[in-house]
Amino acid sequence: VKELPSGDSLNITLYRVSGPKPGPHVHIQASVHGSELQGNLAIMELMRVLSKNPINGSITLIPLANPNATNTKHGTASQGRYNSITGNNWNRNYTDLSTLIDYDKFLDQHKDKPWSDLRKLFKLELLSTCNNEIKRLASEHLHISENKKLNLLLQKLATSADIVLDLHTGPVACRYLYSAEYQKEYAPDLLSPYTLIIPNEFDGAMDEACFMPWVKLHEHLEQRGLGKAHDVFSFTVELGSEEVADSKAARSDCARLLYFLYKQKVFNENLMAEIEPGKWSELKNYTTYFAPVGGLFEPVVKPGEEFKKDQLLAKIHRPKAIMSLSDVDLAVTELRALSDGALINHTPTAAVGEGMELIQVLSELKTWDS
Repeated sequence: VKELPSGDSLNITLYRVSGPKPGPHVHIQASVHGSELQGNLAIMELMRVLSKNPINGSITLIPLANPNATNTKHGTASQGRYNSITGNNWNRNYTDLSTLIDYDKFLDQHKDKPWSDLRKLFKLELLSTCNNEIKRLASEHLHISENKKLNLLLQKLATSADIVLDLHTGPVACRYLYSAEYQKEYAPDLLSPYTLIIPNEFDGAMDEACFMPWVKLHEHLEQRGLGKAHDVFSFTVELGSEEVADSKAARSDCARLLYFLYKQKVFNENLMAEIEPGKWSELKNYTTYFAPVGGLFEPVVKPGEEFKKDQLLAKIHRPKAIMSLSDVDLAVTELRALSDGALINHTPTAAVGEGMELIQVLSELKTWDS
């Protein structure tokens, strides 16, 4: 990944599991944000299961995909989400390869190929495009920034995948999922309590970097009257809170991932007990509450809990606003829900300044069968 000031190398380790029968190729990675650790335990649980159960196809597993971020500490906390030197978000520097591909030229060259062959050829096109971008950046900028180098490396490793699962966590959060609109039909199989349906657009994240080239390919195919099944896709899977490593929860996380792989015919056995597939809503209904004042943040509704309009979500205690002993209760600011919904995550710190992000909620919730 990079050479350290000491001259030592910082590397990532990947594991490849292959089955005796053909099937999809799956790419699973964790800890692109260094403080988001739970996905690594989920991957370890997957390894335990996969060591005893043959699969169809192959799986690439990348725990601790960003060791630089995991190793960056500030006191006892992991810096994690942002590059401590540049300030860049580690999950917002991927490259939209779809803008670098000449789709008409590609389809003209391979217009008579069946979809199975076309899909393989397009993966090779993605790999070539990724390699060319790495070479271009190296030649034009003397070298590649560490954010861009890591992100392009992970993209390159994922170009051969039919399914990409990027494992993350929130600050203090429940389990939830990001799914693009075009792959929405597959999202329930990940059994996430809450799913955010995002537009088929690029905003710098790994899941978007992986699905956008395929979204554009399907658009060009449809323009030619050659619509094909959407069978290559990627998700961001949120596994609870940052700075947490929970083995018991990891077994449950692993079971959900295995159920999804079972539905995709990668895993041969359903190990998941009956479970409801959760609820979903569009990204436009994902709302952030900001601190109206500074003070000490006390959440009332926990991540994963649903609430009604006007229900108390949190309090901000303001000791310096107390003018007399009889005014103590007046020095507490309440945050109440603007609509019905579910609390997805909240800030991990109790000391908040005015304007800080406090809470994210999802409203207009729907069930998958509605």
